[in-house]
Amino acid sequence: LYIIGGKSTMRQKNGGFSLIELIVSIAILAIVSLTAMGFMASGANSFSSVSGNVSLQVRSQLAMGNIQEKMIDCNFGLDFHDATDTLYIINSKIVPDPAHPSAVLTVYTVGVYEFRDGAIYFGEHPCTLAGPGQMTFSGDAPDLLVKGVSDFTVSFQSYTTLEGGLKLSGATINILFTERGRQFRDIQTTALRNNPIPLTVTATSTP
Repeated sequence: LYIIGGKSTMRQKNGGFSLIELIVSIAILAIVSLTAMGFMASGANSFSSVSGNVSLQVRSQLAMGNIQEKMIDCNFGLDFHDATDTLYIINSKIVPDPAHPSAVLTVYTVGVYEFRDGAIYFGEHPCTLAGPGQMTFSGDAPDLLVKGVSDFTVSFQSYTTLEGGLKLSGATINILFTERGRQFRDIQTTALRNNPIPLTVTATSTP
């Protein structure tokens, strides 16, 4: 007790935090930190999921657009081999015969879409009409079209003409894309503008 100016005054202590106050503060800080980390992790996972889905859909649109464009413009015939997961698109073109200037020739080309090793590859080669509905060619599909593919199938819709022949009116493309555990299946049906015929295509060994 002190006497100052004739008045008594008691000195007050100005101590720090107590142990209990420190423990409570640390606990609150830990809870806030864990909550913030949870929100950040949830946001990162959502972004990763959306980004992965967008990537799958973009790849699907590019691959589908390429295949559909070739099939719509096909003017001769189509074939899909279930055993090898390969699509063949055959086009014909009339060109002058170099040996006979007054004559013309029909030449054929085949577009090859082959599913192998988790990807679809493309190649284009000259081909030969070996018989009614029979085509042969030599080559493979060397160019990568799209990767991250788990399944690739094509089926056709057909009709019978008045002459008894078979024409193709449409095609359904089915592709399953996979990336980092996510999957996206794209199934699209395309009307065939030129009504090609069903063919049997045989690939011989590459020279």
